[in-house]
Parts: sequence; structure tokens; C-alpha cells
Amino acid sequence: MNLSDQILDTRIEEAIQNTYQAMEDNDELIPLDKINQSLSSFQERFGPGQLAKLEGETLLTAMHANGKDSMVRWLEFKDDDEFRTYAFGGIGGGFALSYGLYERAADGSWIIGSSNNQTVISTAQAIEVASKPTWASLTPRKPLREGTAGYLTGRYSL
Repeated sequence: MNLSDQILDTRIEEAIQNTYQAMEDNDELIPLDKINQSLSSFQERFGPGQLAKLEGETLLTAMHANGKDSMVRWLEFKDDDEFRTYAFGGIGGGFALSYGLYERAADGSWIIGSSNNQTVISTAQAIEVASKPTWASLTPRKPLREGTAGYLTGRYSL
């Protein structure tokens, strides 16, 4: 075998295997059935088919509300038996406007803009932002190829 034919340097491969074994020995790995259960819970609540059924303020709050049951809260903070964000990498710690808008906890106002130029908008305007065809219309842009994660799992969207 030619060195350029190797996918991973053997040192990296060994480090990954050692980390995996240590995590397995310490019961730090999440069983595949639990991961699938969490993914299923998320898809049942926030999958494209579910979001496509919602409109107006219902869609806005399902996706962006400050409460514990919105999609962005699940992706950032949820950590219970139903869904463990960290098992999927977690996206917490970023800036809330990364999602296009957010509901400010202090007063319930809807905010758009950037970190240094935030603008308060009405609920009607927030509904318009949340209703733009993004999350609710996820579809693959091109067919899945063998060797991609979506091909292996049969999944290609949230």
C-alpha cells in the first residue's frame, strides 16, 4: 500500500481508537439506540415535515421562542433523557442572532440584526422572518453519494 493511499495517519488512527476504548471502558459512550431515540424525538418535533405544518406565530415560537421547548433551545441547551444536545456536538455558546432572530428573555421582544446593530421588531415582522423558506423546506440539493454520512444512515436532513 502506498502511503498516499492511507486515509488516516496511523498515529491519528491509534489515538482515535485509544480514545474510543477509554470512553467505552468508562461508560461514556451513548448507546446507538439512545442516539436514535433522541434523533427521532427531535425529528418528530422539528423535522421538515413537522415545521412545514406550522405557520404564523406557531411556527415562530416553535423555532425561536425563548422557552425551553423551542427548536433553538433544544439545539443549544436541552440535556435530558429525551434529547442530549452534547451527544450531537451542541451549538450552545454562540450568538443568538445566528438563527436570524431571537426572543429577548428580559422583555419578550423579537430581535434581528447583528451583535453590534440589534433591532427590535414586531411579532408580525418576526413571523415574516421565521416563515421564510429555510428550516421548513429543507431538501437535499443533490443526490447523496456513497461514502457520505447521509448515504450510510439514510438520513439527509434534520
